[in-house]
Amino acid sequence: MTEVEICGAALNALGVKGIASLEDDSTEARACNTYYSLIRDRVLEDRVWSFAKTQYILAPDAAAPTFGFTRRFLVPSEVVRVHRVDDGSGTYRMPWDLLGEFIHADEAAVYVTAVKREVDTALYSPAFTLCVALRLAVVLAVPLKENRQLKADLWDEYKFELKEASGLDGSQGKAEVTRSDFLSRRR
Repeated sequence: MTEVEICGAALNALGVKGIASLEDDSTEARACNTYYSLIRDRVLEDRVWSFAKTQYILAPDAAAPTFGFTRRFLVPSEVVRVHRVDDGSGTYRMPWDLLGEFIHADEAAVYVTAVKREVDTALYSPAFTLCVALRLAVVLAVPLKENRQLKADLWDEYKFELKEASGLDGSQGKAEVTRSDFLSRRR
């Protein structure tokens, strides 16, 4: 689906007319144009979506933190959520902190798993697409329909769909361990 089609799904959930473009001269198009990117990024933050998950190896910035850690690492601008930071050894319990656009740590380099701002709608899963449309409908329910009950109902639907999407997305790409694998590892 395209951005316009996702906005159309949100508008359809509200029972209002669709749009042909985000640049249309209509209240609906202006509302979608105002909120679409913000809502997309907000839904990307809600979980570690497999299609938007990426990895970075970051070198330290020239400036040191004021206190607490010895190095800071600039987070790439396309990152909407830092998920995990480690030293490259697979030890995920290393101390680190996110302050503004920097990861603070004591390591020479940090290995980061993050969610990036994915704008290519062709990569979106159907579940993510539905979540964006519903979350957009939640935000637009009052300005376009002046209906707080509709907003509450759509919010409940969004939470349900996000939970469903999380289960679907979280089950992808995992190595399956069979009973015989488990038993052979115990010996």
